[in-house]
Amino acid sequence: MNHLLWVPVLLWFLAADTEDAAEVIRLKVGVEVVGRITDFDEARGVSMLRAGDHSFLEITWDQMHPEDVRRIRADRGYLPDESEPIYVEATRVLLTTGVEMVGRIVESNEETFVLRDAKGARTLRHAQVREREKMQVNALLVFDGEELYAEQLYSGEPQTALDHYNLALLSESLFLWNRVKEHLDQALALDPSFKEEIIGAKLKRAELRLSVEAEAQVLSEANQLANARHFLEALKKIEGFIDQNPQSPLLAEFAKDQKKIEQMRGKWLKEQVAVNFFALIERFAGRLALDTQVAIQEARKQMDQEATRLVMESLGKKLDAMVEEIEKIWASPDRIFGSAHTFSYGAGSFTLGAEKALEGFEKEGDEKNKAGGEGAAGEKAAGKEKGGEESLKERLEKLIAERKKQQEQREKQGPKSKKAQQATIYDVPPTQEEWWTSFSTTNERKAYLMAFWAERDEHVKKIGVSPRTCVRCSGEGILTISTQEKGEVQQPCDRCKGLRVDRVVKVH
Repeated sequence: MNHLLWVPVLLWFLAADTEDAAEVIRLKVGVEVVGRITDFDEARGVSMLRAGDHSFLEITWDQMHPEDVRRIRADRGYLPDESEPIYVEATRVLLTTGVEMVGRIVESNEETFVLRDAKGARTLRHAQVREREKMQVNALLVFDGEELYAEQLYSGEPQTALDHYNLALLSESLFLWNRVKEHLDQALALDPSFKEEIIGAKLKRAELRLSVEAEAQVLSEANQLANARHFLEALKKIEGFIDQNPQSPLLAEFAKDQKKIEQMRGKWLKEQVAVNFFALIERFAGRLALDTQVAIQEARKQMDQEATRLVMESLGKKLDAMVEEIEKIWASPDRIFGSAHTFSYGAGSFTLGAEKALEGFEKEGDEKNKAGGEGAAGEKAAGKEKGGEESLKERLEKLIAERKKQQEQREKQGPKSKKAQQATIYDVPPTQEEWWTSFSTTNERKAYLMAFWAERDEHVKKIGVSPRTCVRCSGEGILTISTQEKGEVQQPCDRCKGLRVDRVVKVH
Protein backbone atom coordinates (compact mmCIF):
# COMPACT_ATOMS: atom_id res chain seq x y z
CA MET A 1 0.00 0.00 0.00
CA ASN A 2 1.21 3.49 -0.84
CA HIS A 3 1.37 5.22 2.56
CA LEU A 4 1.52 8.62 0.87
CA LEU A 5 -2.22 8.22 0.21
CA TRP A 6 -2.80 8.62 3.94
CA VAL A 7 -1.15 12.04 4.10
CA PRO A 8 -4.22 14.12 3.06
CA VAL A 9 -6.41 12.16 5.47
CA LEU A 10 -3.90 12.64 8.30
CA LEU A 11 -3.72 16.36 7.59
CA TRP A 12 -7.51 16.53 7.63
CA PHE A 13 -7.74 14.92 11.08
CA LEU A 14 -4.94 17.09 12.41
CA ALA A 15 -6.86 20.12 11.20
CA ALA A 16 -10.01 18.75 12.83
CA ASP A 17 -8.21 18.83 16.19
CA THR A 18 -7.74 22.61 15.94
CA GLU A 19 -11.11 23.50 14.38
CA ASP A 20 -14.40 21.95 15.48
CA ALA A 21 -16.21 22.17 12.17
CA ALA A 22 -15.74 22.93 8.51
CA GLU A 23 -16.45 26.51 7.41
CA VAL A 24 -17.78 28.04 4.21
CA ILE A 25 -15.91 31.06 2.87
CA ARG A 26 -17.43 33.07 0.04
CA LEU A 27 -14.99 34.70 -2.33
CA LYS A 28 -15.66 37.96 -4.17
CA VAL A 29 -15.34 36.16 -7.50
CA GLY A 30 -18.53 34.23 -6.67
CA VAL A 31 -16.96 30.93 -5.55
CA GLU A 32 -17.59 29.24 -2.20
CA VAL A 33 -14.78 27.32 -0.51
CA VAL A 34 -15.53 24.65 2.11
CA GLY A 35 -12.90 23.38 4.51
CA ARG A 36 -11.15 23.80 7.85
CA ILE A 37 -9.15 26.89 8.77
CA THR A 38 -5.72 25.71 9.88
CA ASP A 39 -4.04 29.11 10.39
CA PHE A 40 -5.33 32.61 11.16
CA ASP A 41 -3.36 35.79 10.53
CA GLU A 42 -5.21 38.91 11.72
CA ALA A 43 -3.35 41.12 9.27
CA ARG A 44 -3.23 38.84 6.22
CA GLY A 45 -5.99 36.24 6.14
CA VAL A 46 -6.34 32.47 6.67
CA SER A 47 -4.94 29.16 5.55
CA MET A 48 -7.52 26.49 4.74
CA LEU A 49 -7.47 22.73 4.18
CA ARG A 50 -10.19 22.33 1.57
CA ALA A 51 -12.72 19.51 1.80
CA GLY A 52 -12.88 17.16 -1.16
CA ASP A 53 -9.40 17.31 -2.65
CA HIS A 54 -7.70 18.16 0.71
CA SER A 55 -5.61 20.88 -0.90
CA PHE A 56 -4.20 23.83 1.07
CA LEU A 57 -5.36 27.33 0.17
CA GLU A 58 -4.10 30.74 1.26
CA ILE A 59 -7.04 33.20 1.29
CA THR A 60 -6.44 36.88 2.05
CA TRP A 61 -9.02 39.18 3.61
CA ASP A 62 -9.44 41.24 0.46
CA GLN A 63 -10.42 38.08 -1.48
CA MET A 64 -13.35 37.26 0.84
CA HIS A 65 -16.90 38.49 1.03
CA PRO A 66 -16.93 41.28 3.69
CA GLU A 67 -19.53 39.48 5.84
CA ASP A 68 -17.33 36.39 6.03
CA VAL A 69 -14.33 38.55 6.96
CA ARG A 70 -16.26 40.02 9.90
CA ARG A 71 -17.54 36.59 10.97
CA ILE A 72 -14.16 34.86 10.91
CA ARG A 73 -12.41 37.73 12.69
CA ALA A 74 -15.16 38.08 15.30
CA ASP A 75 -15.07 34.32 16.03
CA ARG A 76 -11.42 34.83 17.04
CA GLY A 77 -12.02 37.97 19.09
CA TYR A 78 -11.23 40.66 16.52
CA LEU A 79 -13.82 43.41 16.17
CA PRO A 80 -14.06 45.78 13.17
CA ASP A 81 -11.47 48.56 13.49
CA GLU A 82 -14.20 51.17 12.99
CA SER A 83 -16.37 51.42 16.10
CA GLU A 84 -20.04 50.63 15.59
CA PRO A 85 -23.17 51.52 17.61
CA ILE A 86 -24.20 49.00 20.25
CA TYR A 87 -27.81 47.81 20.05
CA VAL A 88 -29.93 46.32 22.82
CA GLU A 89 -33.56 45.26 23.17
CA ALA A 90 -35.82 47.92 24.67
CA THR A 91 -39.52 48.79 24.82
CA ARG A 92 -41.12 51.64 22.92
CA VAL A 93 -44.08 53.08 24.78
CA LEU A 94 -46.57 55.44 23.14
CA LEU A 95 -48.75 57.25 25.65
CA THR A 96 -52.33 58.36 25.07
CA THR A 97 -51.04 61.94 25.08
CA GLY A 98 -48.94 61.19 21.97
CA VAL A 99 -45.62 61.22 23.90
CA GLU A 100 -43.23 58.41 22.90
CA MET A 101 -40.67 56.91 25.30
CA VAL A 102 -38.02 54.22 24.86
CA GLY A 103 -36.44 52.30 27.72
CA ARG A 104 -36.33 49.08 29.69
CA ILE A 105 -39.23 47.98 31.89
CA VAL A 106 -37.49 47.12 35.15
CA GLU A 107 -40.56 46.72 37.37
CA SER A 108 -44.25 46.15 36.78
CA ASN A 109 -47.45 45.48 38.74
CA GLU A 110 -51.17 45.49 37.98
CA GLU A 111 -51.52 49.28 37.77
CA THR A 112 -48.04 50.73 37.10
CA PHE A 113 -44.64 49.94 35.63
CA VAL A 114 -41.19 51.53 35.77
CA LEU A 115 -39.50 52.53 32.52
CA ARG A 116 -35.78 53.18 32.75
CA ASP A 117 -33.61 54.97 30.18
CA ALA A 118 -30.21 56.71 30.18
CA LYS A 119 -31.67 59.71 32.05
CA GLY A 120 -33.23 57.72 34.85
CA ALA A 121 -36.42 55.87 35.77
CA ARG A 122 -40.02 56.99 35.72
CA THR A 123 -43.21 55.36 36.92
CA LEU A 124 -46.12 55.13 34.46
CA ARG A 125 -49.63 53.74 34.65
CA HIS A 126 -50.67 50.98 32.25
CA ALA A 127 -53.83 53.01 31.54
CA GLN A 128 -51.65 55.76 30.06
CA VAL A 129 -50.28 53.48 27.33
CA ARG A 130 -51.73 53.42 23.82
CA GLU A 131 -49.09 51.21 22.17
CA ARG A 132 -46.17 49.12 23.42
CA GLU A 133 -43.63 47.14 21.38
CA LYS A 134 -40.20 45.52 21.69
CA MET A 135 -37.48 46.91 19.46
CA GLN A 136 -33.70 47.11 18.98
CA VAL A 137 -32.30 50.54 19.87
CA ASN A 138 -28.94 52.17 20.38
CA ALA A 139 -27.75 51.17 23.85
CA LEU A 140 -27.02 54.77 24.82
CA LEU A 141 -30.75 55.49 24.75
CA VAL A 142 -31.35 53.22 27.74
CA PHE A 143 -27.93 52.97 29.41
CA ASP A 144 -25.35 55.43 30.67
CA GLY A 145 -22.04 55.02 28.81
CA GLU A 146 -20.01 54.32 31.95
CA GLU A 147 -22.64 51.80 33.06
CA LEU A 148 -22.28 49.88 29.79
CA TYR A 149 -18.51 50.03 30.06
CA ALA A 150 -18.62 48.66 33.62
CA GLU A 151 -20.91 45.80 32.57
CA GLN A 152 -18.36 44.76 29.96
CA LEU A 153 -15.70 44.45 32.69
CA TYR A 154 -17.85 42.07 34.75
CA SER A 155 -16.62 39.17 32.62
CA GLY A 156 -13.02 39.81 33.75
CA GLU A 157 -10.16 42.24 33.51
CA PRO A 158 -8.44 42.58 30.09
CA GLN A 159 -5.22 40.58 29.85
CA THR A 160 -3.93 40.88 26.27
CA ALA A 161 -3.36 43.65 23.75
CA LEU A 162 -6.43 42.40 21.87
CA ASP A 163 -8.55 42.58 25.04
CA HIS A 164 -7.57 46.21 25.60
CA TYR A 165 -8.05 47.07 21.92
CA ASN A 166 -11.59 45.65 21.93
CA LEU A 167 -12.41 47.62 25.08
CA ALA A 168 -11.05 50.74 23.37
CA LEU A 169 -13.43 50.10 20.46
CA LEU A 170 -16.32 49.68 22.91
CA SER A 171 -15.37 52.92 24.64
CA GLU A 172 -15.19 54.68 21.28
CA SER A 173 -18.77 53.59 20.52
CA LEU A 174 -19.78 55.05 23.91
CA PHE A 175 -17.86 58.31 23.35
CA LEU A 176 -15.71 57.63 26.45
CA TRP A 177 -12.50 59.12 25.07
CA ASN A 178 -10.54 58.91 28.31
CA ARG A 179 -11.27 55.15 28.36
CA VAL A 180 -10.27 54.89 24.69
CA LYS A 181 -6.86 56.42 25.38
CA GLU A 182 -6.38 54.32 28.52
CA HIS A 183 -6.93 50.99 26.73
CA LEU A 184 -4.99 51.92 23.60
CA ASP A 185 -2.00 52.85 25.77
CA GLN A 186 -2.31 49.51 27.55
CA ALA A 187 -2.49 47.62 24.25
CA LEU A 188 0.71 49.25 22.98
CA ALA A 189 2.46 48.62 26.29
CA LEU A 190 1.66 44.90 26.11
CA ASP A 191 2.50 44.53 22.38
CA PRO A 192 4.05 47.54 20.57
CA SER A 193 3.63 45.83 17.19
CA PHE A 194 -0.08 45.06 17.60
CA LYS A 195 -2.07 47.13 15.07
CA GLU A 196 0.58 49.80 15.44
CA GLU A 197 -0.63 52.15 12.69
CA ILE A 198 -4.33 51.82 13.54
CA ILE A 199 -3.78 52.32 17.26
CA GLY A 200 -1.55 55.32 16.54
CA ALA A 201 -4.30 56.98 14.49
CA LYS A 202 -6.95 56.19 17.11
CA LEU A 203 -4.76 57.58 19.89
CA LYS A 204 -4.35 60.86 18.01
CA ARG A 205 -8.12 61.05 17.57
CA ALA A 206 -8.80 60.38 21.27
CA GLU A 207 -6.15 62.87 22.39
CA LEU A 208 -7.55 65.49 20.03
CA ARG A 209 -11.05 65.09 21.42
CA LEU A 210 -9.79 65.22 24.96
CA SER A 211 -7.78 68.37 24.24
CA VAL A 212 -10.87 70.23 23.03
CA GLU A 213 -13.35 68.63 25.37
CA ALA A 214 -16.04 71.29 24.98
CA GLU A 215 -16.08 70.92 21.20
CA ALA A 216 -15.98 67.14 21.45
CA GLN A 217 -18.99 67.33 23.77
CA VAL A 218 -20.97 69.09 21.02
CA LEU A 219 -20.14 66.24 18.64
CA SER A 220 -21.09 63.66 21.26
CA GLU A 221 -24.41 65.44 21.80
CA ALA A 222 -25.07 65.40 18.05
CA ASN A 223 -24.40 61.66 17.96
CA GLN A 224 -26.65 61.12 20.94
CA LEU A 225 -29.45 62.95 19.12
CA ALA A 226 -28.88 60.80 16.04
CA ASN A 227 -28.98 57.64 18.17
CA ALA A 228 -32.32 58.83 19.51
CA ARG A 229 -33.44 59.25 15.87
CA HIS A 230 -33.56 63.04 16.08
CA PHE A 231 -31.50 63.17 12.91
CA LEU A 232 -32.40 66.63 11.68
CA GLU A 233 -31.72 68.14 15.09
CA ALA A 234 -28.35 66.36 15.16
CA LEU A 235 -27.43 67.59 11.68
CA LYS A 236 -28.51 71.12 12.56
CA LYS A 237 -26.19 71.06 15.61
CA ILE A 238 -23.26 69.89 13.47
CA GLU A 239 -23.94 72.38 10.67
CA GLY A 240 -24.19 75.21 13.21
CA PHE A 241 -20.86 74.27 14.75
CA ILE A 242 -19.11 74.06 11.37
CA ASP A 243 -20.46 77.50 10.37
CA GLN A 244 -19.39 79.10 13.66
CA ASN A 245 -16.04 77.32 14.09
CA PRO A 246 -14.33 77.09 10.66
CA GLN A 247 -10.89 76.79 12.30
CA SER A 248 -11.76 74.06 14.81
CA PRO A 249 -9.24 71.20 15.00
CA LEU A 250 -12.28 68.88 15.09
CA LEU A 251 -13.69 70.17 11.81
CA ALA A 252 -12.83 66.96 9.96
CA GLU A 253 -14.44 64.91 12.75
CA PHE A 254 -17.63 66.97 12.50
CA ALA A 255 -17.74 66.54 8.70
CA LYS A 256 -17.17 62.79 9.05
CA ASP A 257 -19.98 62.38 11.60
CA GLN A 258 -22.26 64.62 9.53
CA LYS A 259 -21.95 62.21 6.62
CA LYS A 260 -22.44 59.22 8.94
CA ILE A 261 -25.64 60.69 10.44
CA GLU A 262 -27.02 61.51 6.97
CA GLN A 263 -26.46 57.87 6.00
CA MET A 264 -28.09 56.68 9.26
CA ARG A 265 -31.09 58.86 8.56
CA GLY A 266 -31.41 57.62 4.97
CA LYS A 267 -31.29 53.98 6.07
CA TRP A 268 -33.78 54.60 8.87
CA LEU A 269 -36.22 56.38 6.55
CA LYS A 270 -36.15 53.41 4.15
CA GLU A 271 -36.86 51.02 7.01
CA GLN A 272 -39.70 53.16 8.35
CA VAL A 273 -41.36 53.49 4.94
CA ALA A 274 -41.23 49.70 4.58
CA VAL A 275 -42.72 49.21 8.06
CA ASN A 276 -45.40 51.92 8.01
CA PHE A 277 -46.61 52.44 4.42
CA PHE A 278 -49.04 49.52 4.17
CA ALA A 279 -50.25 50.00 7.76
CA LEU A 280 -51.20 53.62 7.03
CA ILE A 281 -52.85 52.74 3.72
CA GLU A 282 -54.91 50.07 5.47
CA ARG A 283 -55.90 52.59 8.14
CA PHE A 284 -57.09 54.98 5.41
CA ALA A 285 -59.04 52.19 3.70
CA GLY A 286 -60.56 51.17 7.04
CA ARG A 287 -61.90 54.68 7.62
CA LEU A 288 -63.48 54.73 4.16
CA ALA A 289 -65.02 51.30 4.73
CA LEU A 290 -66.65 52.52 7.94
CA ASP A 291 -68.04 55.74 6.47
CA THR A 292 -71.63 54.96 5.46
CA GLN A 293 -71.87 58.31 3.66
CA VAL A 294 -69.21 57.35 1.08
CA ALA A 295 -70.51 55.41 -1.94
CA ILE A 296 -68.46 52.68 -3.58
CA GLN A 297 -67.50 54.80 -6.61
CA GLU A 298 -66.27 57.62 -4.37
CA ALA A 299 -64.37 55.20 -2.12
CA ARG A 300 -62.57 53.70 -5.11
CA LYS A 301 -61.78 57.17 -6.42
CA GLN A 302 -60.22 58.21 -3.11
CA MET A 303 -58.12 55.03 -2.92
CA ASP A 304 -56.94 55.53 -6.50
CA GLN A 305 -56.23 59.26 -6.42
CA GLU A 306 -55.67 60.30 -2.80
CA ALA A 307 -54.59 57.41 -0.57
CA THR A 308 -50.92 57.22 -1.58
CA ARG A 309 -50.43 61.00 -1.43
CA LEU A 310 -52.10 61.32 1.98
CA VAL A 311 -50.02 58.47 3.40
CA MET A 312 -46.83 60.12 2.14
CA GLU A 313 -47.83 63.36 3.84
CA SER A 314 -48.63 61.50 7.06
CA LEU A 315 -45.31 59.64 6.96
CA GLY A 316 -43.45 62.89 6.30
CA LYS A 317 -44.89 64.39 9.50
CA LYS A 318 -44.31 61.21 11.50
CA LEU A 319 -40.68 60.81 10.35
CA ASP A 320 -39.77 64.51 10.22
CA ALA A 321 -39.08 64.24 6.50
CA MET A 322 -40.06 66.06 3.33
CA VAL A 323 -42.84 64.45 1.30
CA GLU A 324 -40.43 64.41 -1.66
CA GLU A 325 -38.08 62.17 0.35
CA ILE A 326 -40.88 59.70 1.07
CA GLU A 327 -41.94 59.76 -2.60
CA LYS A 328 -38.38 59.02 -3.72
CA ILE A 329 -38.08 56.07 -1.34
CA TRP A 330 -41.48 54.61 -2.31
CA ALA A 331 -40.69 54.95 -6.02
CA SER A 332 -37.21 53.43 -5.72
CA PRO A 333 -36.94 49.99 -7.37
CA ASP A 334 -34.51 48.89 -4.65
CA ARG A 335 -36.59 50.05 -1.68
CA ILE A 336 -36.93 47.68 1.25
CA PHE A 337 -39.73 45.17 0.67
CA GLY A 338 -41.32 43.79 3.81
CA SER A 339 -43.55 40.75 4.11
CA ALA A 340 -45.97 40.03 1.27
CA HIS A 341 -49.50 41.40 1.65
CA THR A 342 -52.59 39.57 0.38
CA PHE A 343 -55.88 41.38 -0.27
CA SER A 344 -59.14 40.02 -1.66
CA TYR A 345 -61.97 41.76 -3.45
CA GLY A 346 -64.12 39.15 -1.71
CA ALA A 347 -67.83 39.26 -2.44
CA GLY A 348 -67.22 42.52 -4.29
CA SER A 349 -65.23 40.83 -7.06
CA PHE A 350 -68.28 41.03 -9.32
CA THR A 351 -68.16 44.86 -9.20
CA LEU A 352 -65.06 44.76 -11.41
CA GLY A 353 -66.92 43.09 -14.27
CA ALA A 354 -66.34 39.53 -15.39
CA GLU A 355 -63.34 40.21 -17.62
CA LYS A 356 -61.43 42.24 -15.03
CA ALA A 357 -62.37 39.95 -12.15
CA LEU A 358 -60.77 36.95 -13.89
CA GLU A 359 -57.94 38.82 -15.60
CA GLY A 360 -54.42 37.54 -15.07
CA PHE A 361 -55.25 34.06 -13.79
CA GLU A 362 -54.00 32.44 -17.00
CA LYS A 363 -50.64 34.14 -16.52
CA GLU A 364 -50.10 32.14 -13.36
CA GLY A 365 -49.65 29.01 -15.50
CA ASP A 366 -52.24 27.04 -13.57
CA GLU A 367 -54.63 25.17 -15.87
CA LYS A 368 -57.32 25.31 -13.21
CA ASN A 369 -56.93 29.05 -12.94
CA LYS A 370 -57.63 29.40 -16.66
CA ALA A 371 -61.10 28.18 -15.89
CA GLY A 372 -61.54 30.95 -13.35
CA GLY A 373 -61.46 28.87 -10.18
CA GLU A 374 -59.69 26.43 -7.90
CA GLY A 375 -60.19 22.70 -7.59
CA ALA A 376 -63.63 21.50 -8.52
CA ALA A 377 -64.76 25.00 -9.42
CA GLY A 378 -62.07 25.23 -12.10
CA GLU A 379 -62.79 21.79 -13.49
CA LYS A 380 -66.49 22.45 -13.81
CA ALA A 381 -65.98 25.80 -15.48
CA ALA A 382 -64.01 24.23 -18.31
CA GLY A 383 -67.11 22.82 -19.98
CA LYS A 384 -68.92 19.57 -19.25
CA GLU A 385 -68.95 18.56 -15.60
CA LYS A 386 -67.88 15.16 -14.35
CA GLY A 387 -70.34 12.33 -14.87
CA GLY A 388 -71.68 13.75 -18.15
CA GLU A 389 -73.93 16.28 -16.43
CA GLU A 390 -74.92 19.54 -18.03
CA SER A 391 -72.32 22.29 -18.11
CA LEU A 392 -72.67 25.10 -15.63
CA LYS A 393 -73.60 27.48 -18.46
CA GLU A 394 -76.39 25.21 -19.63
CA ARG A 395 -77.79 24.80 -16.13
CA LEU A 396 -77.71 28.53 -15.50
CA GLU A 397 -79.42 29.24 -18.82
CA LYS A 398 -82.28 26.99 -17.87
CA LEU A 399 -82.62 28.75 -14.53
CA ILE A 400 -82.46 32.21 -16.02
CA ALA A 401 -84.95 31.23 -18.70
CA GLU A 402 -87.60 31.25 -15.97
CA ARG A 403 -86.97 34.96 -15.58
CA LYS A 404 -88.16 36.26 -18.95
CA LYS A 405 -86.98 39.84 -18.72
CA GLN A 406 -83.46 38.87 -17.75
CA GLN A 407 -83.45 36.11 -20.35
CA GLU A 408 -84.18 38.60 -23.14
CA GLN A 409 -81.31 40.80 -22.01
CA ARG A 410 -78.89 37.87 -21.89
CA GLU A 411 -79.85 36.78 -25.40
CA LYS A 412 -78.98 40.24 -26.70
CA GLN A 413 -75.64 40.17 -24.85
CA GLY A 414 -74.97 36.52 -25.59
CA PRO A 415 -71.42 35.34 -24.88
CA LYS A 416 -69.09 35.77 -27.86
CA SER A 417 -66.26 33.53 -26.70
CA LYS A 418 -65.54 30.60 -24.45
CA LYS A 419 -63.87 32.96 -21.95
CA ALA A 420 -66.93 35.22 -21.94
CA GLN A 421 -69.19 32.18 -21.64
CA GLN A 422 -67.32 31.08 -18.51
CA ALA A 423 -67.23 34.57 -17.00
CA THR A 424 -70.85 35.72 -17.24
CA ILE A 425 -72.05 37.79 -14.26
CA TYR A 426 -75.77 37.36 -13.68
CA ASP A 427 -78.04 40.20 -12.62
CA VAL A 428 -79.18 38.97 -9.23
CA PRO A 429 -79.31 40.96 -5.99
CA PRO A 430 -77.49 42.57 -4.32
CA THR A 431 -76.38 45.48 -6.49
CA GLN A 432 -72.97 47.12 -6.04
CA GLU A 433 -74.34 49.73 -3.67
CA GLU A 434 -76.41 47.22 -1.72
CA TRP A 435 -73.32 45.09 -1.19
CA TRP A 436 -71.18 48.09 -0.29
CA THR A 437 -73.55 49.50 2.31
CA SER A 438 -74.07 46.18 4.06
CA PHE A 439 -72.87 46.67 7.66
CA SER A 440 -71.92 43.02 8.01
CA THR A 441 -69.16 43.33 5.38
CA THR A 442 -67.14 46.24 6.81
CA ASN A 443 -63.89 44.23 6.93
CA GLU A 444 -64.54 42.87 3.46
CA ARG A 445 -65.00 46.41 2.14
CA LYS A 446 -61.63 47.37 3.62
CA ALA A 447 -59.90 44.39 1.98
CA TYR A 448 -61.71 45.24 -1.27
CA LEU A 449 -60.35 48.81 -1.22
CA MET A 450 -56.83 47.58 -0.43
CA ALA A 451 -56.95 45.14 -3.37
CA PHE A 452 -58.25 47.94 -5.59
CA TRP A 453 -55.42 50.26 -4.48
CA ALA A 454 -52.70 47.59 -4.70
CA GLU A 455 -53.51 46.83 -8.34
CA ARG A 456 -53.35 50.51 -9.30
CA ASP A 457 -50.44 52.04 -7.37
CA GLU A 458 -47.59 52.10 -9.88
CA HIS A 459 -44.85 51.51 -7.30
CA VAL A 460 -46.39 48.53 -5.52
CA LYS A 461 -44.46 45.38 -6.38
CA LYS A 462 -46.99 42.94 -7.80
CA ILE A 463 -46.47 39.26 -6.96
CA GLY A 464 -49.57 37.91 -8.65
CA VAL A 465 -53.33 37.44 -8.69
CA SER A 466 -55.22 34.26 -7.99
CA PRO A 467 -58.79 32.94 -7.61
CA ARG A 468 -60.32 31.92 -4.30
CA THR A 469 -63.41 29.71 -4.33
CA CYS A 470 -66.64 31.52 -3.46
CA VAL A 471 -67.53 30.56 0.11
CA ARG A 472 -71.28 30.72 -0.51
CA CYS A 473 -71.66 28.45 -3.51
CA SER A 474 -68.41 26.45 -3.02
CA GLY A 475 -67.36 27.28 -6.55
CA GLU A 476 -70.56 25.97 -8.16
CA GLY A 477 -71.83 29.36 -9.29
CA ILE A 478 -75.40 28.33 -8.37
CA LEU A 479 -77.38 27.81 -5.17
CA THR A 480 -80.06 25.22 -4.45
CA ILE A 481 -82.89 26.70 -2.40
CA SER A 482 -85.95 24.98 -0.92
CA THR A 483 -89.31 26.73 -1.35
CA GLN A 484 -92.81 25.77 -0.27
CA GLU A 485 -94.28 26.42 -3.71
CA LYS A 486 -91.76 24.72 -5.99
CA GLY A 487 -89.66 22.61 -3.66
CA GLU A 488 -85.95 22.75 -4.49
CA VAL A 489 -85.03 25.39 -7.05
CA GLN A 490 -81.68 26.56 -8.35
CA GLN A 491 -80.54 30.11 -8.99
CA PRO A 492 -77.25 31.94 -9.67
CA CYS A 493 -75.18 32.56 -6.53
CA ASP A 494 -76.15 35.95 -5.15
CA ARG A 495 -72.61 36.43 -3.81
CA CYS A 496 -70.31 35.75 -6.77
CA LYS A 497 -73.03 36.19 -9.45
CA GLY A 498 -71.81 33.06 -11.24
CA LEU A 499 -68.08 33.97 -11.20
CA ARG A 500 -67.50 31.09 -8.73
CA VAL A 501 -64.36 32.80 -7.35
CA ASP A 502 -63.09 35.89 -5.56
CA ARG A 503 -60.16 37.86 -7.00
CA VAL A 504 -57.11 37.82 -4.69
CA VAL A 505 -54.12 40.16 -5.05
CA LYS A 506 -50.66 39.53 -3.55
CA VAL A 507 -48.11 42.37 -3.41
CA HIS A 508 -45.06 43.77 -1.61
